[in-house]
Amino acid sequence: MKKIIYTFSFLLIFFIGFSVPNAEASAFSGTGSGTSLDPYVITQCTQLAEITSSLGSNYVLGNDINCSATNPSDPTWDSLGIWSDGKGFNPIATFTGSLDGHGHVIHNLFINRGGESYVGLFRFVSGGNISNLGLVHVNITGGSYSGALIGSADTSVVISQVFSTGTVSAGAYGGGMIGLGSQVAVSNSYSLVNVTTGGYGGSFVGLLQGGSSLTNVYSGGTVTSDFGKGMIGVNSNTYFDPLLPGSVTSANVFTNDFYDSTTGSVGSSGKGTPKSTAQMLTQGTYTSWDFIGTWKIDPLLNSGYPYLSGVQDTAPASPIASPAAGTFTSTQSITLSSTGSYSIRYSTSVDPSDCSSGTLYSGPISVASSQTLYVRACNLGFNYSTSSFAYIITPPVAPTPIITSSSHSSETPVYGCKDPKATNYNYFSASNPSLCVYPKVVVSDAPPTETTSPTMPTISEIHKVTKNLKFGMKDGDVRILQQFLINQDKGPAARILKNSDTTNFFGHATKTALIEWQKSNNIAPASGYFGQKTRTLIKSLTM
Repeated sequence: MKKIIYTFSFLLIFFIGFSVPNAEASAFSGTGSGTSLDPYVITQCTQLAEITSSLGSNYVLGNDINCSATNPSDPTWDSLGIWSDGKGFNPIATFTGSLDGHGHVIHNLFINRGGESYVGLFRFVSGGNISNLGLVHVNITGGSYSGALIGSADTSVVISQVFSTGTVSAGAYGGGMIGLGSQVAVSNSYSLVNVTTGGYGGSFVGLLQGGSSLTNVYSGGTVTSDFGKGMIGVNSNTYFDPLLPGSVTSANVFTNDFYDSTTGSVGSSGKGTPKSTAQMLTQGTYTSWDFIGTWKIDPLLNSGYPYLSGVQDTAPASPIASPAAGTFTSTQSITLSSTGSYSIRYSTSVDPSDCSSGTLYSGPISVASSQTLYVRACNLGFNYSTSSFAYIITPPVAPTPIITSSSHSSETPVYGCKDPKATNYNYFSASNPSLCVYPKVVVSDAPPTETTSPTMPTISEIHKVTKNLKFGMKDGDVRILQQFLINQDKGPAARILKNSDTTNFFGHATKTALIEWQKSNNIAPASGYFGQKTRTLIKSLTM
């Protein structure tokens, strides 16, 4: 029975492969001539759709592509353009050329075509070549045989160094990368797509027909299916050859392939080796893989799973705060931004540990007292960049009116305005108490001269500090540490500390300046804690 079903499916593809409606083709609007030596260069999502104008040509991506305009729920939706029907991107059919991503990615591809089978970026690919490409945060809904990259791939399709993330919903045989594959060769590729399908779903391929091979491939997405699920939803050793016609038996070959069994991609029908999530995040699991040139693994990137060194989602630009960090005399309204970010998170105590921790930034942040903002900007692939911004809030001291001698005949009475940085008093008029009169006038009944600040500690005194100092402490040794950080002048935090004067209190300004010094001297972790490791390094550097 299965053999009959598979044969029928390929007959169906063969007869309808060239008749599925597509957007009206127009000439390619980018540069290039479409040859192998001068390929068409795609720089925007509308030009992806223009592949239909020449299905056998050669294409490359000139940069990362943002397809948010395909989604009606996105603010950038092109409601008057080629996606105005609300169904999103119209899959490309039938592609026989080549697409080289040159290490770039396509973001936010949206397709909502539940009544159509064979849905993906490409509806059908036959004999084509796709390489060095990433699909990030796809949102695809289709009928049977739908995948993130290709609905149906057959006849010597070659896929290498390609990855996909996001969601795919299909009627049956949904796949994280390919819906239905026959005689396909896939190498050094992965999918983290979560798949929901009516039956026989695969976290990488929904239905894999004979004559195919997967080498150094993994999948880590979830599979939700009424029945039958795995890395490969259904693995068949036969394929339909329309030239014979009839079914041909040719076993599929799996070499060093793995899938995350913890996420639910399990089932007897699938191939590849099942591993726990912890094992999938460990380089030693991937025997014989090239982790020098082709693959990389980092617990802070790609959710800890391996990623392709030549094809990865670019991290967002470092976060920017406005106004910039500094010293202010009033509450500040802080706005955060980062080019290329999908979300920004922040904390006032520690760096957000990942792209789901910390407070999600949604608008200006009110900073009423001295504190540091630790900020993380994330993209849809969970890559990120970080920054921290220290704000010192020092409200001005209000003038203290003092009645003095009435010997000044110009205005009566005369008040005094104390300058907190001075050692005597100025004067201002009773008619305008906010206006101090300069130069300073000393009268016989003025208050006594203020005592000057105690002598600043010298740099050598830091060696005398033997105790551990941390945030919130009040101790005389804190003042010695503060003067040391000011003298070292390792960056803006030290200068902010200088402007706020030394005290005996270990506050935000001191902690931030200490973190700055620790980072500059490669102390890890740079936590803002003054302990044995920091004291030992200071002694070795300053003796």
